[in-house]
Amino acid sequence: MIESNGYVRDAEVYIDALAGLHVSVEQRVPVLRIMNNNGVSYYVDSLGNKMPLHPKFTPRVIVACGLISANDQITDTAGQKQLLDLVRLTNNILGDDFNARMIQQIWVDEVHNIHLVPMVAQQDILFGNEQQMEAKLSNLKRFYLNADAGKINTYSKLNLTFNNQVIATKRTITKPASITPPNTTPTHNNTHPDTTRHSTTPTKTPRQAQTHATKNKQSHNRH
Repeated sequence: MIESNGYVRDAEVYIDALAGLHVSVEQRVPVLRIMNNNGVSYYVDSLGNKMPLHPKFTPRVIVACGLISANDQITDTAGQKQLLDLVRLTNNILGDDFNARMIQQIWVDEVHNIHLVPMVAQQDILFGNEQQMEAKLSNLKRFYLNADAGKINTYSKLNLTFNNQVIATKRTITKPASITPPNTTPTHNNTHPDTTRHSTTPTKTPRQAQTHATKNKQSHNRH
């Protein structure tokens, strides 16, 4: 009855000679949570045994999502090779303190390539297939430890599929399009409502106006 609980790995119940009841329970510890594209979600322990979600608490473990074929939430034995490979990868990640703090998610794409999602850096880490897991994780750790911390996010992608090396792709920075400022040169348009119109006819002084009127009067008297 006790062993039917998905979180119990092994249980032993016995009564001693003094009629004392003894119960010994070994608990399963989840290391990975599966969340596949079909909406199925469950935990897996370090041996590949599946565990149902718990209604009262959520263990903080690495999450694996994407195209994962395993779809049984409660079966004890994880027989699918893909799932066992993901568990083995998780165990390798957790086996190193640096990688355990660095990697928070595993993602399987549409062609079954494995990707890793780091905790703090902003890269897509292409892990590839399940081959040479230890060497790939070692190369990744060496890259992060030797990289300039201030420049690490200038890389958008890290490729671990090549032997003994990490291929880093720099992030493409899109420059903003240049904007031509509007023409601010003033235009002299006499029809513009804000343009002041200036007369070109000379203005006569009062003395010149009086002299001109006297001449006109004398000329009139002669006639």
